[in-house]
Amino acid sequence: MNAKPPLPSPVDARVVESLRACATTVLAYARTLWKRASIGVPSDAIGTRTGRLATCVFVSALLLVAAGSLSVPAGDVGVGTRGVGDLGPDGSSGSIEPVDAAVADADRNEEATLERSIGGTDAARAQNFGDDHDEDDLVSVRYDDEHVVSGERADDVPSDPYVRVNDSGLQDDRLVVDEHGDDGHDVVQTTDGDVATVEHDGEEREIRRLSERNPDLVIVEDGRVLDELEVNRDEGIVQTVDGGQPVTVGNHSVVYEEYTDYSIEIGEVDPVAEGETLEVPVTVRNDGYGPASDEAVLRLPTADGTENVTKEVSVDGGERANQTFEYETGDGDSRMDDVEVEIGSASDSAEVDVARAGVAVEVIETNTPVEGEDLELVAELERIGNVPDGAYEYVFGLRTYDRYGERVGGDDVGVELEPGETLNRTFTYETTSEDVPEIEAELSSEDDSDSADVTVVPRDEWEDSIRASIANATVDGDELEVDASFEYDGELPGGKTSFPANFTVDGERVDGTNVTIDNESAVNESFAHALNESERPVTEVGLETPGENDSVEFEREFAVDVVDVSNPVTRDDEVNATIEVENRGETPGRDTLEVEARDAVGIGSSETWERDLELGVGESTTENVSFNLSSGTPSNVEVRASTSDDDARETVNVRTDDPWFVLTETTVDDVEDEDDELVIESTVRNEGGSEGTQEVELEFDDESLSTEEVALEPDEEQTVSATVDPTPEPGAYAYAIGTENDATEGVVTVEESAVPPDEKSDTASGSSGVLDGLPLPPPWLVLALLGLIGVGGAVVAYRNDPSAVGDRIDALRSALEDPQEAVTRIQAALRGLPAALQRLPAVVRDRLGLGGNGNVVVENALPRPVRVRISIRTDSDVVFLEDFDLSDGERRVIECLPASGQFEVGTGVEDITAHTEVFQSGTDTVGIRYAPEGITIGQFRN
Repeated sequence: MNAKPPLPSPVDARVVESLRACATTVLAYARTLWKRASIGVPSDAIGTRTGRLATCVFVSALLLVAAGSLSVPAGDVGVGTRGVGDLGPDGSSGSIEPVDAAVADADRNEEATLERSIGGTDAARAQNFGDDHDEDDLVSVRYDDEHVVSGERADDVPSDPYVRVNDSGLQDDRLVVDEHGDDGHDVVQTTDGDVATVEHDGEEREIRRLSERNPDLVIVEDGRVLDELEVNRDEGIVQTVDGGQPVTVGNHSVVYEEYTDYSIEIGEVDPVAEGETLEVPVTVRNDGYGPASDEAVLRLPTADGTENVTKEVSVDGGERANQTFEYETGDGDSRMDDVEVEIGSASDSAEVDVARAGVAVEVIETNTPVEGEDLELVAELERIGNVPDGAYEYVFGLRTYDRYGERVGGDDVGVELEPGETLNRTFTYETTSEDVPEIEAELSSEDDSDSADVTVVPRDEWEDSIRASIANATVDGDELEVDASFEYDGELPGGKTSFPANFTVDGERVDGTNVTIDNESAVNESFAHALNESERPVTEVGLETPGENDSVEFEREFAVDVVDVSNPVTRDDEVNATIEVENRGETPGRDTLEVEARDAVGIGSSETWERDLELGVGESTTENVSFNLSSGTPSNVEVRASTSDDDARETVNVRTDDPWFVLTETTVDDVEDEDDELVIESTVRNEGGSEGTQEVELEFDDESLSTEEVALEPDEEQTVSATVDPTPEPGAYAYAIGTENDATEGVVTVEESAVPPDEKSDTASGSSGVLDGLPLPPPWLVLALLGLIGVGGAVVAYRNDPSAVGDRIDALRSALEDPQEAVTRIQAALRGLPAALQRLPAVVRDRLGLGGNGNVVVENALPRPVRVRISIRTDSDVVFLEDFDLSDGERRVIECLPASGQFEVGTGVEDITAHTEVFQSGTDTVGIRYAPEGITIGQFRN
């Protein structure tokens, strides 16, 4: 170690240093004495300090006197600090503090010394050595730089930091820093006053404290620090830092023996089970000076004896190390209660919890079954430990007992569990009527068991409490959707219940769910089903439960309408019809559209057309149908379109291919004054199948009034008229209008203008004025009036031979000349009228004696009133056509058959297919019967 430059004036520096040290000491001791006295420190300790204080005061006074003649720079003079270094140019060490700081340090150290002297945590450090030595003066080892220092101001030291004289035989072999020799310096020595020395540059030198404020022990010369002290860790001896020279006291070395000082603590040990790893956490602390490495031992009292687990532990001085010991437990280790850990002379023990390996059973839930259903017991199975090793199948037994404690059933079930595995497993038992109302269910393993009481609900009571209803059912395209509601009307068994609910379509199950009700509120479920081709149309959807069922029927309607038909048509042409079908029901469906062309009063179908249709809700379709006609087609053909839900009909007028002129409307007004003009008008229409030209003749009072040639296209019409001029005399006049195919006739009255209005006749024909006053018996008067009504003021139209018009006009004229003869002649004329007059109501013809030669007997065998139509047709014309109502079971006789020749009888009802039959001349009675199976027409025999 290189020597430091000498101070300019060592003597002056020493004086100044001594002066400042004494001043500092005086102040520190003064404070300490005051504190010791205030807290009751023993008087002998206070006396020692008082003596030292007096000495310092005396020396300080002498130095102050001498200082006046010295020329020394201001500042401290010292010998280095914690590290070797030069003093400053002002004679102070680089780390030496000002006086105020030194005083503060001294104060703090005195307070620390005071605390230790009145009871610190380390009894050894609180011991005083002789009258003048305490722990501040003991030579110690500190951790930070391994330097050997005095106890004063030292910190961060081992629990036993003191160096000792090796093999000295001394009662107290520790070293202290104290005054020695005549110069009064503090040097390292034993408590007996033997000075410790160290060789430096071939010379034994004393060891001093750097200053009262710095505990470092150093070797100084002429104010310079030559070396410091440290502990050689390998050998444990105290030596110089730079020179490596050992410190000795006489022939004995100075050593530090408390290199290690173990303490051990076991932390919290988690519980385990047999077959699992037991982990024991340990904290090892080395309160000694140096690092240590030793073997720690974990001792476990097992069933086979004590098991030892060792672990190498390394820990530096003043540090701690954490270690965890592991032990694989086995079968029988559940009897282990505690463990112990040792290292060096330190040890600690702790309780341990090792559970027996097996399976824990806990019943966590049971259902409330309905009689005949499964009791379901849910248990938590926990595999504890790992004995035997790995997965293992355990056997669990479910046992049931009745209310008398008798076993009624149960099975064993094997369940494989991995080590440490926990699972919930459901065990079942099928209940019977004998289990009502309650049974006990117990689940057990080799190691554990648990049980629960279970209520069993009577089945009939449960079923009666289930409610089901369909809230809404819709079909959207091919998707069928149903909203359903379920309730339980009663106390829920066990707080909830479950039951199956099936969704059916036309009686077939298509979907289902399990409904669980766990409170008093209704449970809503929705069902959806995609309809396939074979399921359409849907007529019914339903819900089926063990209790109440519900269903909804869908309304279906394939409505049909004849939206267009060719009318009229000619024979050898075709009938074209447009038919519309619409699905007005609530579900998609399929149906067959049937269209047929039928005789309007016939029963047989001449042609039939069919097509299968499939329509969604609200969907419609249009079909075009054509039927060919023949020359034998009757004058009226009915087109009928029908589905299984609806039908529609249209009658088509079938015309001849030739022109056919008919009179559609004729007007002849009665003339109330002979000055009025009398005009006869009639509308002529060509109802034939081709264009034609015919003459229209008008006659009045048996004289031709006019003849007009009219040319008309099919369906074209034209009005013809004629004026009677001059106006005829007052009276009744016959008139007639005719074409080649049609004729009409009537009677018109011309009134006298002089006749007062209140005396004029109220009859339409005016003939009552002529008949008034005639001596006719009442019956004949009624007959005459009825006859005149039939031929009088109203127009009587008929379709027959136009050549007969003149004869009928003559008859009318004769009736007006002789009233008595008129009745007879009118009766004869009416009987001779063919088609037109036969259309009069039957009651009128009967009263007039105008009935035919045969009767038609009509009977309604339908279970309801009906409206029927009956027509009688000869080769040339329709001689009878009438609609009337028949009540349920009514029979009626109508005299309307023609006197001679072949004739056809036809009839139809509102919704029953029409029917016709042909009869030969001589048939006097024809029967017609309306029944649910159809219409029957035949020769009637009583």
